[in-house]
Amino acid sequence: MSKNVKIIVSVLCLVLAAGILYFTTFRSEGGGDSGDVQIWLKCVNPDCNQAYSLTPDEFLEMQHQGGMNPMMMMPGQSQAFKCKKCGQQSAYMAQKCEKCKEVFIMQMPGPGEANQDFPDRCPKCGYSAIEQAEKQQK
Repeated sequence: MSKNVKIIVSVLCLVLAAGILYFTTFRSEGGGDSGDVQIWLKCVNPDCNQAYSLTPDEFLEMQHQGGMNPMMMMPGQSQAFKCKKCGQQSAYMAQKCEKCKEVFIMQMPGPGEANQDFPDRCPKCGYSAIEQAEKQQK
């Protein structure tokens, strides 16, 4: 298995593990408090192009209002949400760069595509948390 495929599989496993952790810890009766956890969304409507964060509870409410079942989504699957700024079905889950704070949509390869880079590489400053973690493991 190539290095890029291993990285992609690792990222998808981490996303799945985070989802499982959230649903078993934060959403169970008597579970923990989600605290300052933020889920970022970015609107791709050119007239809006806004980025904003939601709490896990707000995000779940948005999914339920849209008739979505988060447990039925495949890891890495991209789902359009109704943007709370412009009202269009054009907001996607995003990531906030740890270094420069740019909010961007991660670029996951499609079926049969090889990703030549890390999917979490910031388009503004070039930082990748996955790359940094890999360097620290070596």
